[in-house]
Amino acid sequence: MTPARRAALITGGTRRIGRAVALALARDGMHVAVLSRRRDEDADRTVADLLACGVDALHLAADVTDEVAVRDSFAAAAARFGAVDTVIHCAGLRSHTALESMSLAHWRDVMATNLDAAFLCSRAALAHVPATGGRIVFFSGAAAAVGAPLRAHVAAAKAGVEGLTRSLATELAGRRITVNCIAPGIVDTSGNEDGTALTPAMQQLRIPAGRQGRPEEIAAAVRLLVSHEGAYITGQVLHINGGMVYR
Repeated sequence: MTPARRAALITGGTRRIGRAVALALARDGMHVAVLSRRRDEDADRTVADLLACGVDALHLAADVTDEVAVRDSFAAAAARFGAVDTVIHCAGLRSHTALESMSLAHWRDVMATNLDAAFLCSRAALAHVPATGGRIVFFSGAAAAVGAPLRAHVAAAKAGVEGLTRSLATELAGRRITVNCIAPGIVDTSGNEDGTALTPAMQQLRIPAGRQGRPEEIAAAVRLLVSHEGAYITGQVLHINGGMVYR
């Protein structure tokens, strides 16, 4: 789907969905930089697996809420690969917290990691996207569409990400940069073969597919959005949830 010698920077790219996305793009021939807070076993394993795909890869240790660290990370990736044409902001902070017990500091942490970081990454990327254009993909979630108890902070942040998606899509279209957002439903990240079975609580959500999603299925959607065939798709929020009806 995607020719070699393109390059992606993926926040949250060493674990779960982010790792699945990184591996999918590497298998398509893209060089990949994965960014996480610190270098650990997950980071080393992911980079080794990416290199095994026959592409160049590196890990960047940075806080996605730190403006300077984000800017420097994109500069480092561009210096290594020559350019960065694809940005995937997969890092996120989620929790279940009641309104009356939620501190302003925690509210701001969630906003910073989910929404502020999306802004910082997209802005930092502009200096390194080639004239031929690029791709930006953010991540949202069901809470942004319908709200959820104990998740007001997450819902607000993700709704902001969706608004940012639509606005940047119009602003950056002239630079041949598409901007889209993926809103996954319930995704199993255990890696167990039978891990997609629904728990009794999940069954209440009435997922027609009758199971949880897999990280590889989310990665498949990212592959389309960042491919050349996805050049006419922009400003969209793609819900991948097995047909779960929001109500």
